[in-house]
Amino acid sequence: MLDELLHAGDEVIITISRYNREWGYNPFPDGMKAVVIGFAKTYSGTTSHAWPKLLLENGREHTEFCGHLELINKAEYRRRYERWLKEPHKSRE
Repeated sequence: MLDELLHAGDEVIITISRYNREWGYNPFPDGMKAVVIGFAKTYSGTTSHAWPKLLLENGREHTEFCGHLELINKAEYRRRYERWLKEPHKSRE
């Protein structure tokens, strides 16, 4: 759902889940800051997901699963989330 709330220009903090780290996915330390610069679509069967493209604080570009991201501006996240809850969504019909 966070992929529906993020916009280009948003600042995020990345925290890779313990599960992913235990399976060898360790792209950088937790707490890395980044800015959303766009979105990449991935497809799995009949569904598609938007993975944010990020500009990391070290200058590298990286595409990451939105479940590993947290919007730094909590007030803006809450505002977008409240608006999102009021909108009709196919998955809730």
